[in-house]
Amino acid sequence: MFNICLNMDLIINIFGELMPHSRVADSTIKGFIYQYNKTILEILNSTNETIHIEGIVEDVDVYDVNNSIRAIQCKYHESAKSFNLSLIYKPIILMIKTFIERPNDELTFVLFIHIPSEEQRDRELSIEEVDQILCTQTEKLKKIIDELDLDNFNKQKFVDHLIIRFGKSIEDLESEIKAKIEGLEKFRSYDVDGLIYPNLIAEIQRISTIKHHDSRKVTQQEFFKFLIKQSKAVINKWTLMTKSRKALLKQLRNDFRVEMNSNSPLRCFIFQGFNVDEIDNIINFINIYVEKYLKKPSHKPATFIFDLEEGKFQNLVSQLYDHGIYVNDGIVGGIWKYNEFYKDCKIRRRPRSEIQADFHIRAQTIKQKDFSIRNDFFHQKKTFGFIEADINFGQEAIIINEFKEIEYLFNFRGEI
Repeated sequence: MFNICLNMDLIINIFGELMPHSRVADSTIKGFIYQYNKTILEILNSTNETIHIEGIVEDVDVYDVNNSIRAIQCKYHESAKSFNLSLIYKPIILMIKTFIERPNDELTFVLFIHIPSEEQRDRELSIEEVDQILCTQTEKLKKIIDELDLDNFNKQKFVDHLIIRFGKSIEDLESEIKAKIEGLEKFRSYDVDGLIYPNLIAEIQRISTIKHHDSRKVTQQEFFKFLIKQSKAVINKWTLMTKSRKALLKQLRNDFRVEMNSNSPLRCFIFQGFNVDEIDNIINFINIYVEKYLKKPSHKPATFIFDLEEGKFQNLVSQLYDHGIYVNDGIVGGIWKYNEFYKDCKIRRRPRSEIQADFHIRAQTIKQKDFSIRNDFFHQKKTFGFIEADINFGQEAIIINEFKEIEYLFNFRGEI
């Protein structure tokens, strides 16, 4: 995967063959996007309701005019082979907890869940199944159950106010949303795939992070006002996980034509979790990058940070040297030196327009002893990618899965 920042400074995070923790991250993002899609559908389908994003009760709280609440919990089990009651133990237990703690609220719970083998349908939960869930031996869940006031738990009323709804896949939900928007007269002239839908995802994600819960409430009318004002798609790790990905990458590439022609940007690439078999691709990419973006005295060497054992990193440095790429790794007498790594690089034009640089790239592995990131080095307005290392790049991120995508963005290839 690759991480890119569009700003005066440019950060690119590159992951190759996914490691287990990256697959977990990918699954987590999908879970959120499923929730965001469901939230968007609730807004589009609403009439007089108010939608509470990241609600007080569940992921999505829908308030009607009488202040009754339809509390929706979203679960995306893409890898589950079939439905098993244990898949919903935790959300049901937490719903029971809420139900007991809010006896005066008019609550209806909806567990909106996707399992590939299940057709779209509603399923009831029996009292016997509630008893089975409450008898779980899972330690973490038992702790929650032990604190419940089950003497005042009306099981029948709870199951009467609970719906288990098997929903569509992320892709099908996305298609449904786009079809609904395209059917609205006011958005007929808009680019739904490359503008409206991505911005809906980005806006839901933004609202979900607002601390004060009243500021996370929206109506359909308010949302339509927001959409009408949109002129450029938001590109981040959330929107790039949608089917609009290709259109967004094309827009990002066009933006890069301006950003990458700038003489002064400080650019950083982070390679993490890649397969060592991809070393040749990395060396080739660095070669092309240096040739294209280190040819003027006003240019600055890019920084490349890896997630490699020190021995493998030194082998990479040696191979780069064999290709004519001089690396500043900050090592002096076998010790990494902060000031040496972050020192400025002098670039001079020699006779016959040749460029001579103190070094071609700055590079190091996060596994290098004492290695540290300068506090302001990655301070960005907009960062693209998903970072698993102990580096704080903020919330904005783009996941790029293959070298051909990063080559496309940097105009090293014509098409994906």
